[in-house]
This record gives sequence, C-alpha cells and structure tokens, in this order.
Amino acid sequence: MGLIRSIRHQLQNLDRHLSSRDIPTEPQPAQAPSRLYDEIKTFLRSVDVPSEDARTYREIHIERIAKTLSMVPAPGVTRRVLELGAYMQMTPVLQCVLGYEEVRGAYFGKLGRVDRKTITVGGKEVFRCFIDLFDAEKDRFPAPDGHYDTVLAW
Repeated sequence: MGLIRSIRHQLQNLDRHLSSRDIPTEPQPAQAPSRLYDEIKTFLRSVDVPSEDARTYREIHIERIAKTLSMVPAPGVTRRVLELGAYMQMTPVLQCVLGYEEVRGAYFGKLGRVDRKTITVGGKEVFRCFIDLFDAEKDRFPAPDGHYDTVLAW
C-alpha cells in the first residue's frame, strides 16, 4: 500500500502545481515563420514538377513539408542523412537547403537494387539521390550501423 499512497501523493502534488500555473485561456498567436522555413518553401517552389497533379500536391502540402523540414537537425559529424520512404518531395531540401553532403533514400523493394533519382530547377539537375531498396520486415538495412547522422521516417 505504501507505493500506491506515494503515487497518489505525487499525483496530487502535480495536480496542485498545474492548477496554480497561469495557463492562458485564449489561443496564442502562431510564431512567425523562420528564415529557414521561408528558404525551404522558396526552394520547393523552384523545383521542376512533372505534372499539374504534382504541382497541386506540392501547393496543398508545402506548409506542412516546410514546417517538418525546418525541424530536421543540422548535419553532424558524417554529414549523412537517410530518408526512409523517399518520395522526393522532401529529400532534395536535405542537401540543397539544409547542407547534408550525402543524402540517400530507402524504399520497399528487392534487396540490392539501387534506384537513382534526380531533381531539376529550370531544367538543370541540382540534386541526385540513390534509393536503396529492401524489405524492412526481413532484410537488414544495406548500410552499417552509425553510418548516418540522421535517419528520417516521415
């Protein structure tokens, strides 16, 4: 019974602490977008898209994509990043805006196959990425542990 009393006492103290805090009742204004957020959106809008559907998708999701990417940590020691499920809407920003030197993707497929994807701006290639295919349910990922500073799974 001592453990239950202790937990109950701690919860009562937490409740008193939270009740005594000055919690605003009005919604707080959203923070102004950061310079990085704006830079990401500008870059994304500059990327050539293959179709009107792709352009529409980008515009519908650009706020979410830019906000998500602005939270990615800066490159570390290896300056390598891996994006799992690389659909190429976010991947080029990792190098072209955020400064990672090696950007790779991973996607479901036959182990050992590597696809090459490119991104252009004004018809000029600005980004190249290799996508390692594998089955995460049964295959070991085809890179050694610790190879990447950051691994992203959107």
